[in-house]
Amino acid sequence: MRTHCSGSVILFSMRDDNELVERWVRRGRKAFVVQRQAGGGEMMVLKEGRRSTQIGWIHLLPATFEGRARANVQNALAAAAAAHAAGAHLHDIRQGLRSFHPSFHEAPGRLNMFELHGVKVIVDYAHNPHGLEMAGDFVERLTAPGVNGPEPGRRIAVIATPGDRRDEDMRELGRVAARVFDDLIVREDANPRGRRRGEIAQHVMEGIKAATESRVRYAEVIIDERPAIDAALRRARAGDVVLLCVDKPADTWHDLEARRALPVSPA
Repeated sequence: MRTHCSGSVILFSMRDDNELVERWVRRGRKAFVVQRQAGGGEMMVLKEGRRSTQIGWIHLLPATFEGRARANVQNALAAAAAAHAAGAHLHDIRQGLRSFHPSFHEAPGRLNMFELHGVKVIVDYAHNPHGLEMAGDFVERLTAPGVNGPEPGRRIAVIATPGDRRDEDMRELGRVAARVFDDLIVREDANPRGRRRGEIAQHVMEGIKAATESRVRYAEVIIDERPAIDAALRRARAGDVVLLCVDKPADTWHDLEARRALPVSPA
């Protein structure tokens, strides 16, 4: 696209040793990269020729959840590069990255974290295989041994995909989910976009059943969003992580707030 744009091209990469980035920087161009530090930790760095400028520690950027949300690390790199290309001062870029939180009120449906009686609930759109893969990677990191205690919690998810996607994409969503989650509930959006009710969920379930290296122990179809979320939360216990891939994030968030006000029912 650079032949059609008047601005300069700034690359970004999760790897400091990316060969394309290294060639680009040697030519005096700019790139934002993640650089692992000798004493531990990751730093966002702006590289230009022989010069490197530290932007900030990755784990201190709220949107990255201490570096565990790798998709948001990528997003932070892209945002920093875009802001710099638009003329923003590095001080303002640092301040923006440090002050942005992936809360429901700032970015609804984008990795919104909710604590519900010891259960970590994540509200996200995650409606395609790649998006679910990135959300699943985050859930894996949250349930790693030692993160929530000595025993890792279960991974539970409510998943769905729009009806205007290919059948094979729907199956791939199921395969991705089966490799990451223990319990799965498949739902459908209110607008099936030309599909018969139940058709989308059927294809997703086909993918779940066909998945290799599957860790899923339980899977069912509950078509409507609210009952699907109810079922997932009923299965969860303290220490578990529940990913809710939603169609209506506002309704879901308000429902979670109402649930938190209720007393905990005995297991």
